[in-house]
Amino acid sequence: MAVDANVDTVSELLARAVDVCHAVRGIHSLGYTDRCDTDFARLLEGLTHSVKRVENEEGEYEKSLIKFACVQIGNDLVVHVNRVLDAFSDSIDVAGFRKLWPLDDVTALNPEETETKSSIESTEPVAHDDAGKSPGQIPVIPRPPRLAPVGLINDFILESLSYKSMHDRESQVTEAHGKTLDWIFDNSPIHQSLRQNFRDSFVSWLSSTELGPIYWITGKPGSGKSTLVRYLSQHPVALYHLRRWGGKKRVNTAGFFFWTSGSRQQRSQTGLLRYLLHQLLSSDPELIEKAFPDLWSRLRQMTTKERVNFALEWTVQDLQAAFHSLLDAALHSVNICLFIDGLDEFDGDHAQIINFFKDLTSRYDGKSLKLCLSSRPWDVFEKAFETSVPNTKLQDLSYDDMYRYATDTLKANDQIRRLMKQNPESTRLLVTTVVEQANGVFLWVRLAVERMLVTFQKNSKFEVLETTLKELPTDLDDLFEKLLFKDQTSSEIMQTATLFQLMHAREIVADFIKDESSNSLTVWELAFALFKEDDVMALDREVVEASDEEIQRRCGTTVQYIQARFARLLNVHVAKPMGNMRVPKFQDRHASVASLITTSKVIYIHRTVRDWLMDGGAGKRLEALQSPDFDPHTRLQRSYVLRLKHPLEEIEHHRRLDEWYPDIALAMTHARYIVNDAQGLQRKFLNEMDKALSWLWP
Repeated sequence: MAVDANVDTVSELLARAVDVCHAVRGIHSLGYTDRCDTDFARLLEGLTHSVKRVENEEGEYEKSLIKFACVQIGNDLVVHVNRVLDAFSDSIDVAGFRKLWPLDDVTALNPEETETKSSIESTEPVAHDDAGKSPGQIPVIPRPPRLAPVGLINDFILESLSYKSMHDRESQVTEAHGKTLDWIFDNSPIHQSLRQNFRDSFVSWLSSTELGPIYWITGKPGSGKSTLVRYLSQHPVALYHLRRWGGKKRVNTAGFFFWTSGSRQQRSQTGLLRYLLHQLLSSDPELIEKAFPDLWSRLRQMTTKERVNFALEWTVQDLQAAFHSLLDAALHSVNICLFIDGLDEFDGDHAQIINFFKDLTSRYDGKSLKLCLSSRPWDVFEKAFETSVPNTKLQDLSYDDMYRYATDTLKANDQIRRLMKQNPESTRLLVTTVVEQANGVFLWVRLAVERMLVTFQKNSKFEVLETTLKELPTDLDDLFEKLLFKDQTSSEIMQTATLFQLMHAREIVADFIKDESSNSLTVWELAFALFKEDDVMALDREVVEASDEEIQRRCGTTVQYIQARFARLLNVHVAKPMGNMRVPKFQDRHASVASLITTSKVIYIHRTVRDWLMDGGAGKRLEALQSPDFDPHTRLQRSYVLRLKHPLEEIEHHRRLDEWYPDIALAMTHARYIVNDAQGLQRKFLNEMDKALSWLWP
């Protein structure tokens, strides 16, 4: 009976632990902006009671090991639950909860629970007869394998499909200015025939099958294609028209933004299919089994330990098969519309990706599947789409939107607004000239207006705006050349060269170790890489938690540096949560200004800037201007040392390096790439890394 009592007590504790884990998983499955009322106080009471019962049990040596493992699990969960109760006095907001209690922390417990349960089952008493022998006449019937819960397998596959950078490009696409694109859906009078034609054709395409399954949006580099695709894919009126197309069937949408400057996944067919599958299956998780029948069945029969150790490598062939299986299963009851931006940024055979999309629509008769595609007007895309599908050239539609943007942005300056009011005819001519010189390229308007504002700050006269505009070349590459090399001083160009080399060095290393989430530097990383004088601090400083004051000061200086250099061709992007996007943990349950700015990414304002630097030779010219003893990899190795010594979270000694390993791999790879090291800093920084890591993870 003592054995039975021990087993019952431990089983009760594990049941309480599973209840907590299920509650945590349930909250993670909610939308990022949702709130919930999970009763963690009740869960804590039951869990604490069970932990105490197990602690008070007496048992043999093997049972004591089981008891120790269970108590460890229980106490770990108690700590987490107490943090939740401290953080949320009322209802729980999902965004804050995800940061406070990441799903990985719960997943890490599952193998321990399963192994402990197995140990308990293996120690259950065997029936004996009066003579102390097992009754041989009773046949032993093997238990059927215990199948994993359906929800767990669905979560596993969705998690495997996801990748860290899958939201990055979409989140970084510039949002439409003000109400510049509202004319597409607001039924306002349109006096430009090309705009009216686009509105009529696109609304008709959304709401019916008359124009076929594909709509192609094309335009010059910098004309705003990605902004338009993002706007169309998210606008509620677009979704309304799609529901008209669906009739009695539901309509699901998904999108993908190819990005040649991003990670491999962001510019590959593998990344495309993984993200599309993730979006569509998240909306209809019951279809996961249909999309991956063999994998799903195999995973259900695995133990938790086997699943944890299971390495899943997605191939294009596997993903294509799954995508077709999904469409086969879904399209009889659901209509699907896909928004795919930047086909020209696909890192592969463009004819092949065109054929992939065309085959999809022909295979599924074009009545239940729609594709809105965008690309630059390259020959391969014009041959495929210009005469065979409805399409629009964005530069033909954007005159009024650019006029509005230029006017609004200039008027935002109080002094300029007064001058514009005093000189209405000159103002009209000025803005008209801006738009006409842009020749359909929205990016040109943005840069021209920014340059006009900068020069106006030095000399507040209306004529300065006119003179500045006349001096700007109309070709984008020539404009970049003027802004970066001609309008900056030699010292400013040197500082620009430093920024460029640091950003390029990170791209090289992130690509080498296949860490797509680290392709762009964060402000916090850059804050410790910019200035030579930080070498001394990297060698002398002890590990001390960074204060909010210190974080804001460092990051503020860095952001000012970025904005004042590189001719405003860089942007500091503050990530906004999208989908099930994960957010780094901070001790404060609410994301402070300091925590948001540290994780902000430093990016080029547009793909054309990076293309000009990398393909047009401008990047090589910047490197040639740099001091010969400068090495960007040394600076980025040092940055990691200083970030180790300035932890953003409350300092605690850790037992596992899992969360920190990607940064360690980056730092070690930067050290490997160092070429110029006259001061022998590589070895010194490696020693400091070792000391700091040994202190944090004894």
